[in-house]
Amino acid sequence: MSRLIQPEQRFKLAGESGKANDYTERVIKYVPTEIIAGYLFVIGFIKPLTKNDDMILPGVVIFAVFFLLVPIYFKLLAKSEPFITQSVIAMVAFIIWIYNISDLPVLLNIYASWVGALLLVVFTILSGLIKIKPGDK
Repeated sequence: MSRLIQPEQRFKLAGESGKANDYTERVIKYVPTEIIAGYLFVIGFIKPLTKNDDMILPGVVIFAVFFLLVPIYFKLLAKSEPFITQSVIAMVAFIIWIYNISDLPVLLNIYASWVGALLLVVFTILSGLIKIKPGDK
């Protein structure tokens, strides 16, 4: 299974299944799991070396670096396939997932569990509805 979402095609070409990514596949592919795992690894490695109060600046810097890695990662995967729409959605997913599973929002005093839960539910429902069309970037 390719990491990128394939654009829907109006006509099936000979030898192709013509099946566009289904709803569940799109939800899965929009979440940049590799980038999230890398972020959690780096945070987990650095966190024991610092005190909680000293973790804010490194946490924000690491978040920014991994956030910017999302579109770069999808561009490297894309080659000639559309990636901009998927990159933007994946960047939103990255923010939502880090908000829910990282200590950074707690350290910044911006975490509310109900907000995180609501964001995850809304993103999961809505992201699967977004289809990449031919001609999208």
